[in-house]
Amino acid sequence: EELGLELPPEMIKRFTEETAALCDEASYSNAEIFSWAFKTLKRGPLVGMTTFGAVISTGGTRLIDGSFVRLPFRGWYVAGSGINMERQGCEPDVLVFQPPQQDLDKENDAQLARAVEVLLAQLPADPKDLPW
Repeated sequence: EELGLELPPEMIKRFTEETAALCDEASYSNAEIFSWAFKTLKRGPLVGMTTFGAVISTGGTRLIDGSFVRLPFRGWYVAGSGINMERQGCEPDVLVFQPPQQDLDKENDAQLARAVEVLLAQLPADPKDLPW
């Protein structure tokens, strides 16, 4: 409601436990739309690096000579703030640089490790205080 959006009751039912999401400079298009939505809706911390800033809808058509042309036809804007997602990457809540060589290392993911740390820090100290 604070964003001026009215949702039907069936859309209100959702997963309500603690969550975190990862993003980085290789997040483009729909991955960026997701990052902006996750952050705007305050679903949890966004962890990683600022997204690339490549969010625009395009359409294309084949020309008479057989070539193909694509043109933008719709922009994407962040609800509430009106930020244009094109050329404006989504900055995470927790910045974590990950060297390129770690992208190939399945055992050593600094961004995932930090997201887990952030989530664990949100748990109560006494397990008896957990809601389940």
